Amino acid sequence: TSATWPDLPLGVPQDIEIFLRLIRAHQLPELRRHLSQTLMKQGLQRFVMDKGLVTLPSERLPIVRETPPYARMGFASMDTPGPFEQHATEAWYNITNVEPGWRPEQKAQHLTYFNRAGLLGITVHEAMPGHFVQLLYEAQIPTEVRKVFTPASLVEGWAHYTEQMMVDEGLGGGDPAVRLGQLRRALQRHARWHAALALHVFGESVEAAAKRYAE
Repeated sequence: TSATWPDLPLGVPQDIEIFLRLIRAHQLPELRRHLSQTLMKQGLQRFVMDKGLVTLPSERLPIVRETPPYARMGFASMDTPGPFEQHATEAWYNITNVEPGWRPEQKAQHLTYFNRAGLLGITVHEAMPGHFVQLLYEAQIPTEVRKVFTPASLVEGWAHYTEQMMVDEGLGGGDPAVRLGQLRRALQRHARWHAALALHVFGESVEAAAKRYAE
């Protein structure tokens, strides 16, 4: 619950000011892949090991790349090999850049998600100790059925949990921007499931759902 999250010593106006600074501090597309690789190796992996948060079965890391055209439906993703793959065993951490044909305001909105604090949290979710660490343990799953039919609630549940857990354990050194980035993503997911219920269970229109969150 929210009671377990450290309170930020900020009033509402300051919160808004810090949040606006947060979303504007995005990284240039050409720097984003390098920064993500650095975050994984020098920051997150070391943080996990030093804190003893998760026992890592190896020190492997995924390869960061721009999201391929066929997979550009989100901001970032982890593309892992199948459970029985013996040859193409690399894992790819995909980061989606802006599309050349987008309007300037579309590009600006997309880039707000890739502010430095946000990229830190995204890398926690996708790579360390999120989805990629799940991949490292996949080989140890004892049955073939469980290897193939991993429950999505566990996969995404673990990645979402690690975002908050890492900040709770001190990631970011108390920087309010890191906590706000984590809370922003958590709030976004709450909005998604609420909108899904409204659309598919209660018959709300797409326009009405979009209007609620735009306002």
